[in-house]
Amino acid sequence: MASGKYIVVEGINGVGKSVIIERLARELQAAQIPVQIITGRNQLPDITTQAMQRIIDDPRYPMSNRAEVLLYNAARVQALEDIRRSVDAGAVCIADHSYLTTLVTQYYGRGDITDYTAASQIIQYAAGQMQPDLLLLLDAPVSTIKGRLGADQQAGFDETYQERIRAGYLWEAKQRSLPVVYATDPIDTVLAAAWKLVSDVVGVRGKDKPTGSTNAQSVAEVLAANPPSKAAPVEPPVTATGTAASEGGPASNTAPGASAPKPETRAASAAVPATDHKPWTKKQDDGSVTVTEAGRTELAGT
Repeated sequence: MASGKYIVVEGINGVGKSVIIERLARELQAAQIPVQIITGRNQLPDITTQAMQRIIDDPRYPMSNRAEVLLYNAARVQALEDIRRSVDAGAVCIADHSYLTTLVTQYYGRGDITDYTAASQIIQYAAGQMQPDLLLLLDAPVSTIKGRLGADQQAGFDETYQERIRAGYLWEAKQRSLPVVYATDPIDTVLAAAWKLVSDVVGVRGKDKPTGSTNAQSVAEVLAANPPSKAAPVEPPVTATGTAASEGGPASNTAPGASAPKPETRAASAAVPATDHKPWTKKQDDGSVTVTEAGRTELAGT
């Protein structure tokens, strides 16, 4: 059986990451390879990761932008431990976020960190040795993605912010020699390009063409197969602007080239209610940790 792998499919919101990840998972399952899909913020079972993410998202907890950046990376460290366990057990973990999401969002898009070197050091420290075996970028013009949205979604679509995010992804892909798959082709063509990269890394032989594809395989452009473990050696010529409430969210409509806004402190919308401080986890005699009833209640939001 193929060994476990950590694979990430990156790209701006709406480019089709979820669809491609689901299709890739089907192909791996058809090859009798165990798969764990990790998408969104609350898909990991680790209670500590979820608790940190909830604090970030909850406006009752005022937090400076710098503290928020550090807490995001702390949550990523904890989440990567769960991925490590799955990979060690032989599963292929496919995620839609990684250290690159943090860098592109917080440096290029929102401008929470204006020092590129500092941003790179923080995310590399958080990622540690847990680097993806494959990190591929799905890319499409922002105008194309906006055209796929409904009228209601288009109303809240910040093209300026998304253009900064896309520019950040493409610059980092070039500096880090990451493979780029263009998501403007038909879905089966995009899947074939992504599957070629995944099957090579996982070690699936004799299946260059996905089982669900009826079109000939086509790879629009591949820059390289594997990302290096070090940060990009060249600082990008991009000045990020704008801020947002959460990682991956829209930023303000500050014009490109304008100076980044001064970090602000989030205002609390309500007082934090008192709790009975019951423990969320309990350590067993064998060293394992289980979630208590109080922990399950807290995660359920009740």
